[in-house]
Amino acid sequence: MIKGSIAASKNKSDVAISNALDFLYHNQLNYGEFKTYLSIDEAMTPDTCTFDSSPFTTALVLYSIRFIEDPRVSQMTQKAIQFLIEEKETGGVWRYWWSKNTRNKLCPVDVDATACITYALKQHYSPLLYLFLF
Repeated sequence: MIKGSIAASKNKSDVAISNALDFLYHNQLNYGEFKTYLSIDEAMTPDTCTFDSSPFTTALVLYSIRFIEDPRVSQMTQKAIQFLIEEKETGGVWRYWWSKNTRNKLCPVDVDATACITYALKQHYSPLLYLFLF
């Protein structure tokens, strides 16, 4: 009985992970970003949400999916990495908002975004290539 409940639990987890990957795969933007939404409504109903483009969110998703072996992850990862590298500013730093977001220049480069993005990228490169990129 214990084996059966563990197997059933694992199967439910696998289904949940697969469903989450489907969602991410179909909602990743063509240029690699994972969508971020902003809302003043706690329920975040569709009519109250605004697209709020940010490489920070993409870095968090990239880090979160890196532990999953799945062809969708490989495809999403390559697009996300390209997006993050393109958003890097001089000095190897990032801003919270995407360069094409109208709010991008409202705040200076961001230590949180830079730390998370750098760490996420470091997971996908050899030490030598990582040093070259930064």
